[in-house]
Amino acid sequence: MSANSRFVTATHILTLLANSDEPLPSPYMAGSIGVNPVTVRKVVMALRDSGLVDTVLGSAGGAVLGRKASHINLRDVYLAVRDDSLFGTFPDSPNPDCVVGRNIHHILVGILDETERRMIAPLADVTISDLVSQVRQRETAS
Repeated sequence: MSANSRFVTATHILTLLANSDEPLPSPYMAGSIGVNPVTVRKVVMALRDSGLVDTVLGSAGGAVLGRKASHINLRDVYLAVRDDSLFGTFPDSPNPDCVVGRNIHHILVGILDETERRMIAPLADVTISDLVSQVRQRETAS
C-alpha cells in the first residue's frame, strides 16, 4: 500500500472512530473503506503506535480514538503512517568517481526535507473533528 493510500485509509478510520460511540472492529471499518480487514489492522497498528488510536480486546472490541478528535490533525495522521519521505529514497550507490554522484544526495536532502515540511504543514490546520463535521454537513445536505 502506498503512503498516500495509507494516509487516506488512516484518515477514513479516524473519522469513522470519531463518529462512533463504541469500538469499531476492523471488518466494519474495512467495509466502509472498501479494503481488506488486514489492511485496516495494519493501519490501526501504526495509528496505535503513534497514540492516535487505542485498541480494545474482546467480543465487543475494536479500535477507538486515542485522544479527542479535535486534538488529532491530519499532519499527525500523515506522520503516523508514512514509511518514507514524500520524495522517496536515493539509489544506494551513486558513482563516487562522478562529481554529481558523490555530491547530489547531500544537496538534495535538505531541499527535499524542507519541501516536504512545507507541503505537509497545512495538514496541521485540519482536525479529525473538522472532517466529522464536514461529513455530517454533507450528509444533511444530501
